[in-house]
Order: sequence, then C-alpha cells, then structure tokens
Amino acid sequence: MPVKKSFYAYLLSGIGVLFSLTVVFSCNKNDITDTNSNHKLTFSNDTVLFDTVFTSVGSSIRALMVYNKNPLKLKISSIRLARGANSPFRLNIDGSPALSLNDVDIAGKDSMYIFVKVTINPNNANDPLIQSDSILFETNGNLQCVRLVAWGQDAHFYNDVTLKKNTVLTNDKPHVIYGNLTIDSLYTLTIQPGARIYFIIIPRYTSTEMLP
Repeated sequence: MPVKKSFYAYLLSGIGVLFSLTVVFSCNKNDITDTNSNHKLTFSNDTVLFDTVFTSVGSSIRALMVYNKNPLKLKISSIRLARGANSPFRLNIDGSPALSLNDVDIAGKDSMYIFVKVTINPNNANDPLIQSDSILFETNGNLQCVRLVAWGQDAHFYNDVTLKKNTVLTNDKPHVIYGNLTIDSLYTLTIQPGARIYFIIIPRYTSTEMLP
C-alpha cells in the first residue's frame, strides 16, 4: 500500500509539473505588453505625400505601414489626426474608419496598415496651396508623428524633378516646388513674367514639436 501511495503521489506531482510548464509556455510573448519607453514605433514613411494634381473635387488614398520591431506587444494609447474633424484627411486604422482610435495593439515583430484619404477642391482659390496635418501616435509615454501633405489648389507641382528639355514656367497657375527642381545643363528654363513660384520646405519632426 505505501508503494501505491508513493506511486500516485509521484504521478500527481508529475502531472502538476507538466501543467505548470504548459501554462508557462502557453503564455505567448504577445500576452505581455511592452512598457519600455525606449521602445517606439517605426513607419514606412515619415511623410505621406499626395502629389496628384486634382482637376475637380479630388479624393485619393495612400497607405502607411506602422511597425513594432520589438519582441513584445506594444499598446498604442492613441492614434489621432492633429487637426481632428477640421482635417481634410481621414484615416482607416487597421480596418476601422476613424479620426482617432485608442488602445490599439501591435504584436511583437508585427505591423499594421493605416490608410489615409484626402478630399480637396483644388479649384477653390481661397484654400492654401498645401494642405497638411499629422497623425499622432502615443505609445509608452512617447509622442510620435507622421506628416500628411496634399496639394490644395490646382497648380503645377514638381517633386524632386530634373528637367531634361527646354521648359517654360507659365503664368497661368502657380508653380510649387517640393524638394528640388534641377535643370539639365543642356537645356534652358524660361520663366514668364508674372509666374508665381513657391518653394515648399516640410520639416521632419521626431518629437512633440509637430503641428499641422
């Protein structure tokens, strides 16, 4: 009888150990939320640029990838547009259309999509040439942003362009230069009298300095 009791005691003890190990190993790393303030999100771009020249009331969509490159799950306390309801931009955050969304989880070594839509009437001369906003992300006490930029009027736009032909900057619509406009030395650039030329510099923000 003592032998049997001892056998059952060892058997029950073994089952208990196996159960404990099962519980431990079943706790996936993504059941644990990373609270380290040094761990931040990364993004496919620091600026989402809508560089289409619209000819009527325009609507366009761009995709932004948000990455959690850390091994543990990150909880994004808040994702929101800085301009809120006044923004010409709209978001679809991981399948949810919203101006803002709270408590969004990204598993370790995983990512998610944010789709950004903008609707602008480029023929409204009272609108600014450039419409801008920021997507703000709050994670582990950090505030990060991705800049949103869209053309606001009907204009001629140049985004890091090298001109390889004789070119005339006409005076019919504004000319907006985003980045660099380079003229090949074999060709000439003529600027008509009265032509309006704008050079746009969009700052790259890495902290809480950013605002639309």
